[in-house]
Amino acid sequence: MTSVASIKTLVAQAAQIDECELSSARRSTRFSRPRHIAIYLARHVTPHSLPAIGRLFGNRDHSTVLNALQRIDEYLAEHPQAKDDAAAIVAVLRKSET
Repeated sequence: MTSVASIKTLVAQAAQIDECELSSARRSTRFSRPRHIAIYLARHVTPHSLPAIGRLFGNRDHSTVLNALQRIDEYLAEHPQAKDDAAAIVAVLRKSET
């Protein structure tokens, strides 16, 4: 099973930010977009619930997680390269499971 920690590591590396920024309260796009992508991947690749994902990303409320999912769905629909990048991270995660 893929862990949220491995998702955070890969997303932080791809975004060239510190992993701790994915759980921080910083709201700039430089940090919030990778956080949203990590939340999106955690929701789609792990069995965790919205409240559990929120706790793993800085003790956020489930509604904040839901908002992040909606925002990143829209972003990925408008930016095919970002969608490809997210798919590449999923491929790496699935490869590491075996």
